[in-house]
Amino acid sequence: MDFIFRAVVSTLLIYTASVKWMDLRGFISQLEGTISNSFLLTLIAYFIPAFEFVLATSIWIGTIRKEAAFLIATLFFVFISYISYLWAAGYDPNCGCFGKDFSFSSHANHILFNSFILLLAVLIALRKEKKSKLQ
Repeated sequence: MDFIFRAVVSTLLIYTASVKWMDLRGFISQLEGTISNSFLLTLIAYFIPAFEFVLATSIWIGTIRKEAAFLIATLFFVFISYISYLWAAGYDPNCGCFGKDFSFSSHANHILFNSFILLLAVLIALRKEKKSKLQ
């Protein structure tokens, strides 16, 4: 099961990172409505896709798998909090993370989907490693 969870999470992160990199201007314009500081906006726009890609590959490396999964869970917790804040403040929380052609049918579905990925990341982080028979 762990393999499937890691495959789902890493595939999603690689996809979202790729979508952001392919349309960086579009991603930045989506964020402009909620982040007014241009330096912070640019920093976030470049950092998030790179961080997503690094995390997506890191959950396959045994020695840092748990740490990567914990960081993924933290990233999704922060993202869910951000979406929830935007929704409560009356903004459209469609951040463009899945591309401009894909959107969720409701804000609640957006939060539920990301909560599911958060759960998978937590399960990956909490999974106990099997001890080698050689030890």
